Formats: sequence, structure tokens, C-alpha cells
Amino acid sequence: VYVCSSITEANKALEELENKYGSSFPFLLEQKLQGEEISIIGITDGETMKLLPAAQDHKQLLEGDKGPNTGGMGAFTPVDFCDEKILSRIKDRIVDPTLYGIKQEGFTYKGFVFFGIMMDMNEPYLLEYNVRFGDPEAEVLLPGLEADLVDIILSCFNQDLGSCAVNSSTDYFVDVVKVSKGYPNKYPKGLKIAGQQKTLKKGEWIFHAGTKMNAGVLETIGGRVLNFVGQGKTLEEAISRSYELCKTLSFDGEFYRKDIGRRSNFKSN
Repeated sequence: VYVCSSITEANKALEELENKYGSSFPFLLEQKLQGEEISIIGITDGETMKLLPAAQDHKQLLEGDKGPNTGGMGAFTPVDFCDEKILSRIKDRIVDPTLYGIKQEGFTYKGFVFFGIMMDMNEPYLLEYNVRFGDPEAEVLLPGLEADLVDIILSCFNQDLGSCAVNSSTDYFVDVVKVSKGYPNKYPKGLKIAGQQKTLKKGEWIFHAGTKMNAGVLETIGGRVLNFVGQGKTLEEAISRSYELCKTLSFDGEFYRKDIGRRSNFKSN
């Protein structure tokens, strides 16, 4: 996926695709939506859909949302601008019609629905569906889930989600992702990860995404290597805790964005 701001950028993207796939390849050009992107994850038993708090991913590699798209350089939740007014629009325009469509088609689906949404001119537009948790959204949403995930899943199987509480903490959670040099393109593997994972305090998590043990030594094996998650009563506190955690483990050529959670303050009208 290339997010282009001009015809020149679009032509450059097509040239890169041509170099990769040859002179004949299918492609799709779409109108660029401009605004804030948010992730909404719903849970459904086929009759009822319940939503987790909105999260915001940082997909582009570089600070200021520049550079190539990645699988996610970090995320945070909740998203302050996604207030009840915006959530109501998302529910009316996207969530409820999705559940209605599932029922109308006679499609039995029980599980997660990931709604990738862009707010453009104060209106929500659906960018994508996934039938899974998002990553890195899961790393900030699951730590804040106050209900038992097993109970929620069982209620979906039993088609009893309507009576199941899906509550989440009102605290902030921030996830910073460390990646290998060269990601999202070619990157080295087998780099030794230095440092010692400290005894984590309450409100701190380190998720291993692209690591392996090799003869007792922790090494990299993926592009996105480690996720550092901090919890706080304020967004600033959660940001600070996650970046402090980043100092505990390191590897040659590592890279991570320094602006996770620091986007402009979008407001609804």
C-alpha cells in the first residue's frame, strides 16, 4: 500500500511496483482520505456486537507519519477525540450495517471484527475489515480489558454476548515497537538482543514479536521485534513508561519512532 500526496508520488509507487512485478500487473488507485485514522475492534456472537475502546495505530515508519507503511510502529488507547458523538456515527454508518449484512446473508460469524476507519471532514469512512485483533492494537487493548476474555469468547459461542459485560480500564495504554534496520523491506536476522528484561511492575508489559532463543541467547528473527507497553492515568504518563521500558532491551541497528501517542488534537463538531 502506498499513501501518495501527489501524482509524482503515485507515479513513483507504480514504478516501484513495475520493477518488482514486471510491466504487467493489476493495481488500484483510490481517492486519498485525509484525517485521523482509528481502529475499532468489535466482538460479535452473530446477533450482538460490542466494541472495545478506540485505538490509534502509527502505521508509517518515520516520525510525523512519514515513510513507508508498516505493520504498525506503535499504538495507544483510548483516543480522546473519538468521543460519544463520533462513536455514534461509526456505529450508525459502519458497525450496525455490518452486523445487519452478516444476518441478511445468513452468514454465521462469531468472533472479532476489526474496523479500520479514517475520519475525513468529521465523517467516518471504512478503510478495511479484518476478522481478528489488530496488531499493535491488541497490545494496548488487552491489558486494559477488565472483563475475562475467556468469558467473552464463551458468550459468543453460546450466543449470549448481550448479557456479558465487556468493560475496559479508563487508563491510557501506549505501545512502542522496536524494529530491525531495513524494515519494512529487507532486514537482518539473528542479531543478539542485549540487556536484561527487568522484573516488570504493574502497568508494564514487554511483548516479543520477532525474537527467538538460540543456544540460550535471545536473538531477532523478524522485522518488528519487541513491543513495549506502558499504562498511565494520563497519556503522558503512559508514553513516558513505555519509552523507559524501551531502554531495557536493545540490538544493533534497532529503530523505533519517538512520537507514539503525540498526534495533533483532532476535535469533533
